[in-house]
Amino acid sequence: MAPLPIGFYGFLRLVITIAAIWTAIAASKSSQAAWVLVATVTAIVFNPLIPVWLTKEIWVPIDFIGAITMAIAGFRIHRPAR
Repeated sequence: MAPLPIGFYGFLRLVITIAAIWTAIAASKSSQAAWVLVATVTAIVFNPLIPVWLTKEIWVPIDFIGAITMAIAGFRIHRPAR
């Protein structure tokens, strides 16, 4: 959304992908299949290795939806009891 260097966006994709994979693993351990699916799709869409090329107009809402979804996942995924 902001005019930042392309390297920043590549790094951000990597961070988001790692966070999404971690979220998918945490959701899997908590037996929350819906969140596993959401996090997996997020990891695929934002992955830096095989990038999804879309226009800026399409990425802006995807970025907002992804950020909101991952924030909600952080609060909704319950850790299994030890």
